[in-house]
Amino acid sequence: MTIIKKYLNAYPPSLTDVYLLIMDCLRHDMVDYEIGGQPLMPNLKRFSDSSARFRNAFASAPTTHFAVPTILTGVLPFTLHDKQGITPDVRYLPAFLSEKGFETYGYTTNAVTSHIFGYSRGFRIFHDFLDSSEISWTYRMRKKLVHFLENLPPGKRRFYDALMLPVTLFMKLTGWQLNPEMMNYKITRMMDGSNIIDALGRDLEGNGGDNRFFFLHFVDTHAPYAPPERYMEDLIPRKYRTRSYLQRFFHMVYRDEEKVLNDPVLRKRNLDLYLSACKYQDHLFGRFLEMVRDESGDTDPLILIMADHGEAFGEHGYLQHRRTKFSGPHIRIPLIVKGPGIENGEYSGLVDETDILPMILRKLGLSHGETEHDPFGKGKDMILTLGYSGTYSLTTRKVRFISDDTGRSLYSFEDVEERSPRNLNDEVSSLFERQAGAVKERARSSLDEREVLKDRIRAISSGTLKK
Repeated sequence: MTIIKKYLNAYPPSLTDVYLLIMDCLRHDMVDYEIGGQPLMPNLKRFSDSSARFRNAFASAPTTHFAVPTILTGVLPFTLHDKQGITPDVRYLPAFLSEKGFETYGYTTNAVTSHIFGYSRGFRIFHDFLDSSEISWTYRMRKKLVHFLENLPPGKRRFYDALMLPVTLFMKLTGWQLNPEMMNYKITRMMDGSNIIDALGRDLEGNGGDNRFFFLHFVDTHAPYAPPERYMEDLIPRKYRTRSYLQRFFHMVYRDEEKVLNDPVLRKRNLDLYLSACKYQDHLFGRFLEMVRDESGDTDPLILIMADHGEAFGEHGYLQHRRTKFSGPHIRIPLIVKGPGIENGEYSGLVDETDILPMILRKLGLSHGETEHDPFGKGKDMILTLGYSGTYSLTTRKVRFISDDTGRSLYSFEDVEERSPRNLNDEVSSLFERQAGAVKERARSSLDEREVLKDRIRAISSGTLKK
């Protein structure tokens, strides 16, 4: 109990405002990225240098559909259900804080975290900037089909899987990223993060008070990368900055990824467009910080800056982020925290997105049960990242085990670029698979079995167990 009390005392209930800001697809290495000796994201870099920065933070899922629900519920994806979005059967941070008397505000330019997927629950004010007339008919049809299938009577649930196959195909063929209307929706700036900043500014005026929670989800660093033109000037030639070219380019990226991967010029252009988007995201972040400083006065709020997942640029044979991939650039995320009682500096312990909700609640002095680890200490023993179709990665302080749609691989944790796979046999693979299952099904797994598995994993990590 002494350890638990010490941990709880590190989170005094001494603040009034909480800001949780997600930069979609932001890679962990963008915080320190430089061009010509200058930071790519100077506002984020300065903020990071004066905050607590978690160097080994990982996403709990490879896509927004399940990463953000984990952030806002503290529950590993797929452990309670496999539905995309927020459902009533888990503790949802905005709803919980609202019940505790907090004023809750939500802002998102990502349709995946909009009211369509249940994210508006628990928010007094919620902005997703989605007018039904502006959303493609295919997007609305997809929602209706999935809603119908998920709400079939129990006696007809046996038809669910069979019916979902053609629906999944329909969703793939009419995916919002491939749909011309939604492509135009992004590139014409209707999903511009400035909408979030402007709405936040309006809501802060005349809405002062104590105990407020703000959730902000920016999608500006998500493909298609299309920041305002002035943020592309240093990296992208003029003829490649036009809306018509960007539409053609990203249709090519989505439909013919191999062409981009195999063409060094196109591959670099794709990266440069992303870097340009990061520059714009940093501009928006600077505006956000100015608002927070003006609003907070002498009171220090709690601010958490993070990504839902990272982004790949061909390092391991794919672009962007896939449901069944777990490369380091894709799964490692930035996590930066600033607030009263939090010591600035770098933290090297393993943390993931299940840590966000308890971290916030303890900082507010709200009960969330006991914890097995301190994210501001040595962190977790291991981290499980869950993807679709049974794919996953398991990360310890020594190794990363990946089981994706191409097979299984094992890397040293220090091999950040994952260029030198270690020897892997069936016994070791089986051990990692059992541990992943134990973590996912922890409610039904005995503590003793998990501890035995952890000991064996540690032995592999340290090289004392024969492979």
